[in-house]
Amino acid sequence: MKILLLNLLTIISTFAGAAQLSFSPESIDIVGKPSDDIIIVPSALTNSGTEDVVFYWKVEKDAAFPSEWQTQICDFRLCYGEDVDFSSPELPNTIKAGETMDMKVYLLPNGTEGESSLDLTLYSDTEFKDELITLKTASMSISNTTSIFSQEEKELIVYPNPTSDYFQVGNDTKVKKIVVYNIVGKEIKRFNHIPGRQHSVESLRNGLYLIRLFDGNGEIIKALRLSKR
Repeated sequence: MKILLLNLLTIISTFAGAAQLSFSPESIDIVGKPSDDIIIVPSALTNSGTEDVVFYWKVEKDAAFPSEWQTQICDFRLCYGEDVDFSSPELPNTIKAGETMDMKVYLLPNGTEGESSLDLTLYSDTEFKDELITLKTASMSISNTTSIFSQEEKELIVYPNPTSDYFQVGNDTKVKKIVVYNIVGKEIKRFNHIPGRQHSVESLRNGLYLIRLFDGNGEIIKALRLSKR
């Protein structure tokens, strides 16, 4: 009887945890270009309940997912290495009641076109059986619009990379604004840009950063990685 009651309480607790969690947005369409170094899949997890929820995550990719593509997940505890598809059983995540936190999913196209989908599912157990909620990417489309634009993007680089004090952008005639993010997607710096200008990152800690280059209309031209040493 005690075992039966314990199992029943576990089931009730799991359903309660699932009911109070929500992703925003619930489903995402991702569009990018093969020349993008890295694409951020934005997602926020909210616990609208009255109790803290402990969870583990697992990534599932469909059969069409190109072998050249890579993914990287940053949860509340750690930014995992590329192509790690589930969280460590020794590092559970806890989202407190009433809290909203970012779950970052990164896609690295590695110069490859393709169409696919990916699900990030949260579980209450380390065996990934008791599902809480799933963030779905309804579609992921990575393609070039024209060969001319693709060639321009290939020449659009940040250098020196790695750097210790500054960077600048090559083939930068269309770039008007640059935004620097840390690995979990928080904005760290932003710069107005004119061709040939150098931008200081001397004050930043050593590590990996994401660089987004914007045109005069506020549209993202390209996303790149910058290593600070």
